[in-house]
Amino acid sequence: MGLLGHLHRGVSRVARRTACTNSLNSPHLVTNSPMPAIDPDTLTLVNMRFCPYAQRTVLCLNAKEVDYQIINCALMTRPDWVWQLNPLGKVPILLHKGLVIYESLVTCEWVEEALPGRRLHSEDPGQRARDRMLTELFNKVIGPQMKIWFGWKIGQGPEHRAKHMAESVTNMGHFERELAARATTYFGGASAPGWLDYMLWPWFERLASYGEVYPDEGLEFPYSSLPHLAAWIGRMEADPAVLQYSLPQQVHTDFIKTLVSGAPNYDIIVDK
Repeated sequence: MGLLGHLHRGVSRVARRTACTNSLNSPHLVTNSPMPAIDPDTLTLVNMRFCPYAQRTVLCLNAKEVDYQIINCALMTRPDWVWQLNPLGKVPILLHKGLVIYESLVTCEWVEEALPGRRLHSEDPGQRARDRMLTELFNKVIGPQMKIWFGWKIGQGPEHRAKHMAESVTNMGHFERELAARATTYFGGASAPGWLDYMLWPWFERLASYGEVYPDEGLEFPYSSLPHLAAWIGRMEADPAVLQYSLPQQVHTDFIKTLVSGAPNYDIIVDK
């Protein structure tokens, strides 16, 4: 039987819950790790614990309060079967009833459309379109931050990192103004975070770590000049969907330090 032959097609109802049903911090599988046995009736997320893109999907699953399980995989030494599931070799990958869904925005759209729980997108088609456009625009915030993570590979130093952080912060201005214009607690409204909030959050959760990984390089987030976003960060930190998966700043800092050393320790936190 082929890799996916044991998975059956179709989508069934998924039990309501508030968080992952197995360990969020399980060891990361590597190149020669066999693919774990997967119950086709169980919604399963192939994940990397420190990946902000995969975190988007986790946040949507948590917000929907559905049952799911996680399989953590290292990315620099990923198992061969990850490539079979996703020819791009990336996480997140969702598996359910024969479906194989990858790419963070696609997995999150599927979660929203296929699963029970509260709606994350606006009922207004125009607002949904705007939120999707802003998610694309947010790549101008993400891109410079990823250069802080990986610029060491091409010999970049402090002056480059300072420039990347300044560029990322400048592009955050679009979202500062958007939140001010909406005059709501969250991008998704007054009562709870929505789609756009969860698409943005993973990179804000890591913001404070850059200045700890590279001290005295001007990589701190300017809370006073982006007051709406600063207040939003505080509210998002207390959101139940975020809390169920968030990591302390020091853990993010410690992981990024291993990453920029060229030897990422994916298992820096593991449930024994």
